Amino acid sequence: MIIQFTAVKNMTCDMENILMWFNNNQMVANPSKIQYMILVMGNNKDSIIIGNNTLKASNTVTLLGITIDKKLTFNEHIGNICKLANNKIKCLARIRNMLDKRQARIIYNTFIL
Repeated sequence: MIIQFTAVKNMTCDMENILMWFNNNQMVANPSKIQYMILVMGNNKDSIIIGNNTLKASNTVTLLGITIDKKLTFNEHIGNICKLANNKIKCLARIRNMLDKRQARIIYNTFIL
């Protein structure tokens, strides 16, 4: 769920309203898994309190496997994808001598591309 807040000081109240909405609609929110970031210039260290949890703003947020950074450059996300692909290529290189060309291509297409 992506929510845009109009003012930083209202975030705690807004989060309480969101959790109440979840509760009223028979849904369960897990405050320990909530992430947020503030997309403004400067170095904001604001935090919000949800129930017994205190959440601090982070520089990156992972949403559906995509890492979004504060400047919206996606550099960290691209770096993570490159590391993952590199690890898979290394694994394929280790077992390559046990596979024929067709099998290696299937593994490459399935796990790396």
